[in-house]
Amino acid sequence: MAQSNERGFTDNAYFRFSILVITTYFFFSGLYYIQGIISPILFAGILAMLVLPVCNKLEEKKLSRGISIVICLLLIILVVSSIIYLFTSQLIELSDDFPYIKKRALEKYVEINKFIEQETRIPVSKQNSMLKEGVQKFLSGAGDTFKELLMSLSSGFGNFLLVLIYIFFFLLLRDRIKNFILMLFKPEMHAQVNLIINKIKKLSIHYLSGLLIEMIIYGVISSIGFLILGVKQAIFFGFLGGVLNLIPYLGALIGAALPFIVAFIYEDSFIYPLGVIGVVLIVQFIDNNFVTPKIVAGYIRINALASIIVIFIGGAIWGVDGMVLFLPLLGIVKIICDNVPALKPYGYLVGEDDEEASGGFGTRLKDWIQSKLKKNR
Repeated sequence: MAQSNERGFTDNAYFRFSILVITTYFFFSGLYYIQGIISPILFAGILAMLVLPVCNKLEEKKLSRGISIVICLLLIILVVSSIIYLFTSQLIELSDDFPYIKKRALEKYVEINKFIEQETRIPVSKQNSMLKEGVQKFLSGAGDTFKELLMSLSSGFGNFLLVLIYIFFFLLLRDRIKNFILMLFKPEMHAQVNLIINKIKKLSIHYLSGLLIEMIIYGVISSIGFLILGVKQAIFFGFLGGVLNLIPYLGALIGAALPFIVAFIYEDSFIYPLGVIGVVLIVQFIDNNFVTPKIVAGYIRINALASIIVIFIGGAIWGVDGMVLFLPLLGIVKIICDNVPALKPYGYLVGEDDEEASGGFGTRLKDWIQSKLKKNR
């Protein structure tokens, strides 16, 4: 009787839901506190799978595994250092114009004050006092923010070195790691496990290479648009927008705000800042409807709701690292769910069908153009 009562209690839906909520809470709390440990490992694991084909090709050329891995690490360092050099050189060049920027910003501030006074009847003195109060509040926390920024930059450099070390050992011990995973399962399941591993490997390679291609396309189109407008440091802001676009949703806003401010300060006409917004909107349209569905999202069949939720969860737990990492991690979890019968409903919940993936306006526009061309032949 006691055992039946105990079994009935554990089978209770409210009890199981409570256990699920508690487990989820402690799981995400644990992720929050171990970010410094897990985040570099995850970045290293995904980057290791990205350079794995290069490493395999080098080994096929009769190079030793160690030398092949070192060459791959040097390629990563070369790419990262080139990006850093590009941005720092452009920032130094932009800082040379700081006295002029300061002068123009003060002129624009006076113009805005006069405009607000004409439209709202708020005197300039009151506007200045309100602005002074806001600036003081901002500066009160600016010191701590600056310290946090310096700490994050220094920790980021340290984490990069740690990621390189992890990548080296992941590539060096990849056979042992794969055999360890296979040893966790029965021999009759090895074929299924190998299939899942290969799918995860392909997803990581295609996703990261797709992000790189997307970043380049975004930067090139934005730079061309800003050059046509005559925006100062057009190439820098174009590719900065491409890099920031890797941060979903928020990155595009930041990437648009910076060239908007520069155009507003440098140019007398308001047409130029509006032109910057127009360029960003056009590039976003091309990216969201043509580039991302074909290059990036085509390999991660995650629906929009699941993508937004996991991005905000990642941002809340790990900040920018979480916003970048959690989407491909959800794609990996989906692959596992799709290949495990008991977990297939969860894979279906977060996934999308081919019809849903190709339902963007850009795809419909492309199909309409293709149908018209066929009729004219």
